[in-house]
Amino acid sequence: MELKRLKSDFHRGFTLIEILVVLIIIGIASTFVISSFNNSFLNSKNNVLNSFISFINYHVDHSIISGDTVYLEFQNKNIVAKINGQKTKTYSHNDLNFEKPKFKDQIIINQNSLYNTITLDFVYNNQIYEGIISFNGIDYEEKK
Repeated sequence: MELKRLKSDFHRGFTLIEILVVLIIIGIASTFVISSFNNSFLNSKNNVLNSFISFINYHVDHSIISGDTVYLEFQNKNIVAKINGQKTKTYSHNDLNFEKPKFKDQIIINQNSLYNTITLDFVYNNQIYEGIISFNGIDYEEKK
């Protein structure tokens, strides 16, 4: 009887190999998780700029396709888009700063104004950018 009890107590724990395999699996999984968090953090910096560009591009496309005049009004920390006097979309720009003397709080986008150069200077992440709104949407480059 004593011999059976000793044998059953002997196999109760994990072996060193089992513990090492589990630690290796956890290490590999944590590597993927950390790298995905790092990529999402780096992409979040550009998301503000990309969402602003898609906001402008949407309204340029709308003006070209429908022929409507789009008014982009800069109010405090928001850009309000109005079409035919109706507010359509609002973009909040906490991380963007604009130089307002060039466009006096409002940009008019229509098919006639897109033939001319509409310039829009803005600051994002302490970098000054010059944006040019045309039929292709907004193109921007860093000012030096």
